[in-house]
Amino acid sequence: MPEHTLLVADDDPGLRESLERTLTREGYRVLLASDGRAALERLQGGAVDLILTDLKMPGLTGLELLRAAKAIAPDVDVILLTAFGTVEEAVKAMKDGAYDFLTKPFRREQLLKLIDKALERRELIEKNKVLQQRLDDLLRQGAIVGGSPAFRRTMMLIEQVASSSATGSHARSTIDEVVSATETKGRAGGVESTGAFTVTVLLFAEVRPLASPAHMTNE
Repeated sequence: MPEHTLLVADDDPGLRESLERTLTREGYRVLLASDGRAALERLQGGAVDLILTDLKMPGLTGLELLRAAKAIAPDVDVILLTAFGTVEEAVKAMKDGAYDFLTKPFRREQLLKLIDKALERRELIEKNKVLQQRLDDLLRQGAIVGGSPAFRRTMMLIEQVASSSATGSHARSTIDEVVSATETKGRAGGVESTGAFTVTVLLFAEVRPLASPAHMTNE
């Protein structure tokens, strides 16, 4: 598993250090920030895969950090850490792009599960970007041609998944539909471009493992 870098922002030094120990033991690289402004500076340095931030901090709050982070690095998800009294505010923050929130005190298992799902989502989005780029390259090169309704349906599904940031059961079902259509077309002997459907299967074979039911829970 590649090493992921997590940015932890909290004005409580005890919680920062506790999170650093827990996440480091799990194999993550951890960057610490004592407030929102320091976290923003760390984020601007790049190489951050996920942000965990307290909602209530002096100076730049967690909500302000979220908004600034989405402007700088929109693909980096943000998990908010909040006290019971600020849950309503955290829910509102999700409308501004927060991935999710945890209410303090939270269990280690809750934290790690949420981090895992957020990073899994990020990896799927990155794979979708690669898929979209490779598909665009094939189309520019004229490697994929065809005019039948079945072919157009397959290509429409490919575009839908490749351009989407959706994850979970929707992404799984769409990817499965593409592969099923591809395999059915191949068995029917109606391949309209040499290697085109083979290429399609190979492209989706790379994305499909990330969207398997074994990796997606509580959807």
